[in-house]
Amino acid sequence: MTNDDWRELLRLCAGGLPDALPAAGELAHNAAIGDASVPRVPAGRPCAQAPVFAGPEGTVLLTRYADGRETAPIELTAGRALHCIISGELHELTWRGHEGRLVQTGIRRVKGPDVLLARPPWIQSLVAPGGALVLSLLTVEVDGMRVYDPESGASVVLPLGHGPWLPADPTIGRDRRETLGHSQG
Repeated sequence: MTNDDWRELLRLCAGGLPDALPAAGELAHNAAIGDASVPRVPAGRPCAQAPVFAGPEGTVLLTRYADGRETAPIELTAGRALHCIISGELHELTWRGHEGRLVQTGIRRVKGPDVLLARPPWIQSLVAPGGALVLSLLTVEVDGMRVYDPESGASVVLPLGHGPWLPADPTIGRDRRETLGHSQG
């Protein structure tokens, strides 16, 4: 797909039309994705991401999820996220703030070629029981994501290329918070 194709797909997703989800899923599923662009998951990580497109219309990421490793909870604060399952099964765990901590509020399970839609205010973590390949369409330009520690409620905004896990290095990221603070609940 060309950059113009990605822009059009992101505009379609942002529009909220009833036909957007199936069309986005079909287009994303049929996108030419070569083996060279599929990231390999490093040992001990839940996933690996490769940027496909980024612009003012949004961000497209190709993510390979490791077998059974859950991402840290991440917060979607604007736009929509459409996770188009290319292969495998993805479980979305939803969270909300409660008394200074994160509590799990639900779980959705989707299999390829379905699409998982998330809208703000939304905190989610993702896990693929048998591994999965997912094309994520984020309808806003993303310069980072808020990642949470569900035990303590602490969070940090990490650069997009980092991935949805808490860094061991405390110098990575910005806007660190020791408690949930503004999180939706």
